[in-house]
Amino acid sequence: MIDLIPGSRIDNRDELADRLSMPRAQVARMGIAELVLEAYQRWGEDCPKYLLGDFAFVIKDGTRLFLARDPMGVCPLYIGHGDAGFVYGGDVHEVLGHPGVCAEMSPRAILTYLITGGFHDPELTLYQQVTKLPAAHSLTVTGSGSGSQQRRYWHPAETARFSGQSSAEYSAQLRELLTDAVRVRLPAEGHIATHLSGGLDSSAIAALAASQLDDPARLEAWSWMRPPASAEEEGDPEWSLARAVADKWNIPLHFTPFGERDFLNILQRKPLLDNDSADLWYEFPVREQMRSRGIGIVLSGWGGDQFISNAGESAYLEGLLSRNALGTLADLAGLAKNSRRPARAVASLARHQLAAPLLDYVRWRLSRASFNGWGDDGLQLATPEFQQWARQFSETIDRLQPRLRVRGRQLQELASGTIYNRVEAWAASGARAGVSYRYPLLDQRIVEFALGLPPGQYCGAGKSRRLFRDSMQGYFPAQQREGVTKREPQRVQEAYDTMASALNRLLLKFPPAPNPWIDVAALQRAAAALPPPGAALTGEALTALLSVKRATILATLSVDLPHF
Repeated sequence: MIDLIPGSRIDNRDELADRLSMPRAQVARMGIAELVLEAYQRWGEDCPKYLLGDFAFVIKDGTRLFLARDPMGVCPLYIGHGDAGFVYGGDVHEVLGHPGVCAEMSPRAILTYLITGGFHDPELTLYQQVTKLPAAHSLTVTGSGSGSQQRRYWHPAETARFSGQSSAEYSAQLRELLTDAVRVRLPAEGHIATHLSGGLDSSAIAALAASQLDDPARLEAWSWMRPPASAEEEGDPEWSLARAVADKWNIPLHFTPFGERDFLNILQRKPLLDNDSADLWYEFPVREQMRSRGIGIVLSGWGGDQFISNAGESAYLEGLLSRNALGTLADLAGLAKNSRRPARAVASLARHQLAAPLLDYVRWRLSRASFNGWGDDGLQLATPEFQQWARQFSETIDRLQPRLRVRGRQLQELASGTIYNRVEAWAASGARAGVSYRYPLLDQRIVEFALGLPPGQYCGAGKSRRLFRDSMQGYFPAQQREGVTKREPQRVQEAYDTMASALNRLLLKFPPAPNPWIDVAALQRAAAALPPPGAALTGEALTALLSVKRATILATLSVDLPHF
């Protein structure tokens, strides 16, 4: 017997058919549960190694349970640790619904969220008695749960490195991988949504999806930008980059209004209780628009920046520290040459691509005694008692060690749980809106390809994200081909203004009751001290806003907020 988590998908049916010595046509007709059971019967507990796709399942084999979760953690699998025996489910409330599992919140999770803004841990949830099966892991449970063995079946650090190929050859391989990663995620029927910001990741996915659909009218795109208010704004890159891609491929493009009332009503829903810690507020109204149009599948570009479309922040430093220092400096000069102000561009590139990653590493080396290397801005808003506990148990949050090499950064993204935090959060909130997310750029084949690439392939020849751009030749309009980089100063400024105003309004009119974690008076003072809406946005102001926002979310978890 098998319990399959909704949203599970197996993408390598032809390969499995050959390995299982079965006709491909027969395997193509098999249901996912039947196919997974066939793999289990052939390979036993090693079967997840042979499965490509997004999946989570539990197989009941006599008195033994075998659980497995896909390599990137797209499909969640929660486990309860109360008095109800062994409990599992694809939704945290499914597990909490068992009478033996307590909904008491985890101090470690509260601390992690307050400092990092998420549950950046492979197993952590908001609840003391609920954990997650980590991505790329399986778990065998015997009896009533008294005996268990957890194993990792995919080890990204063991991915082989490539060598000896030209950029053109790598580009052709990547194009083939990207095309297939989108293809296997397109449903056979029904309407599909895609994010479209105008950046390279979302633009590539939208273009590849539109080019492969028999009926392009099935595809619609959403931007997190509000509708442009003038002809001048329509020509601004924040709007025009996404519009250029949509026009090229005849994709209807929807913009997303987002105001103070929208933000306050999302807080009223308390998404953190659903284990949604992503804090990506624009996605809530996007989901509502999708649901109103009957769309249940969304293609997202999440994961591209971390892996295959990596901007190569460490690639230049890595090159400078290698035998190719002169070539690296020439590449940086080529990037600056394409700028309208080459001298300023040289200084900016040197600061961001060379000095910044090196200084981050030096600061980390000098701050080993500080609070875990994360900083403690958010902790200043905690109660004295919680601060004392937090500093005593600061080792409960993994240190975020800066990496000087591209592959090291990519592996850290997987180890630190930042990737899993986003996909798990969207799985939780998406399920409540009837929306399922699919991530072509987190396809295991593409992640392994990114890990295997020589670092110089990410940038060079005067272009950032060189390999990704080259692989998508013919799919992008002129703006993306010419190297225009997506920036969102207007959206970020407006988001700051909206949230700063809303948080002040909430904390002044409806101050939460005292709780074990947050010092409400300190939180109110911090909110009042935020730069007012309309003030020039600085990094310090944004950091302060994020701390106030996280503390407000924690302080209001047990408070009934009004509808706005």
